[in-house]
Amino acid sequence: MMNQKTMAKYQQLRQTWKANDDKRDAGLNPHPADVQRLDNISYGNHGKANLLDIYRPSEYSGRLPVIINVHGGGYFYGSKETYQFYGLMMAQAGFAFVNFNYQLAPAVHYPSEINEVNQVFHWVAAHGDQYDFDLKNVFIDGDSAGAQMAEQYITAYTNPHYRKLLHFTQPQLTLRAGLLNCGCYFLERQLAQPSVIDAYFTPTSRQQYHDALQVENYISSDFLPTFVMTATNDPLRDTGVRFDQFLTDRQIPHRFAEYGTIKHPRGHVFHINQQGDPVAYRCNRAEITFLRQHCQK
Repeated sequence: MMNQKTMAKYQQLRQTWKANDDKRDAGLNPHPADVQRLDNISYGNHGKANLLDIYRPSEYSGRLPVIINVHGGGYFYGSKETYQFYGLMMAQAGFAFVNFNYQLAPAVHYPSEINEVNQVFHWVAAHGDQYDFDLKNVFIDGDSAGAQMAEQYITAYTNPHYRKLLHFTQPQLTLRAGLLNCGCYFLERQLAQPSVIDAYFTPTSRQQYHDALQVENYISSDFLPTFVMTATNDPLRDTGVRFDQFLTDRQIPHRFAEYGTIKHPRGHVFHINQQGDPVAYRCNRAEITFLRQHCQK
C-alpha cells in the first residue's frame, strides 16, 4: 500500500503537470468547424477511465485511416482531454483519431494500462462499419509512457510468442506503422533507479511479469515501420537515441528524428503544442507524411 506522503506527491505532480498543459492549450478552439467530434464513448467497464473520443474530418468520403493515440503521463497522469488539440490537428489532416482514457497508477499496476490499449484496438476492430474506420490502415501513436506502450503493442502485434505471453489475441485489423514520441524504452534501465513510474511498475508487478517487461527481447524483424522522435531537451532523449541504434543494428525499417538545437531547444513532447510553434508544426507534418506513406489502398 502506498502511504499518504507518497500519494500526496503524485497528486501534486498531477496538479503541476495539468497546470502546465492548461497553460499550453489556453485559447485553443476545441470545436473547429472542419472536425467532427464524437465524445465520451464507452469502450470498457471502468466509467470515465474507459471513455474514448473520435475526431474525424467534417467532410470525407469512404473510410478513414485510423490513428489510435496512447497518451503519456508517467503512467499516473494524463487524459484524452490533454491530447484533444493534437488529435484535432490529426483529424484535419484526414485521419480518424481515437483518443482514449485508461486507468492510472497508483490505482492500478502493470499490466492494467497495456491491457486497456489492447481493449481499445479490439473495440476499433469491432466498430469499423459504425464509424467509417478503414481497418486496413490503422496506426498507433504514443508519447512518453504512451510511446513505451505503443512499442510494446507493436511488439505483441508482430510477435506471436510475445502476444501469447501477454494473453492477447490479434485484433481484426491491419496495424501498419507507429509514431513513438519521446518514449520511455528499455524499461529495465528505467526501473533500475527510483522514479515516478514505480507507482505503476511495483515490485510485485516486476517480479510477476519480468519476461513481459523485457520488451526489446521480443522485437523481431517483423516489427512495424516506426517514426522515432525525440528532442534536444527531452529528459528521455537518451532512450530514444538508444532505441534508434537498436533498430538500426537489427536493420528494422524506421525513421529517427531529433528536434531542436542548442540555441533553440525543444523539450519533452513539445510536438503536442498547437499554439503555432514552427518546430512542432514541422515535426507533426513529417509524422503525417510518414503515416500517409504507409497507407495501403
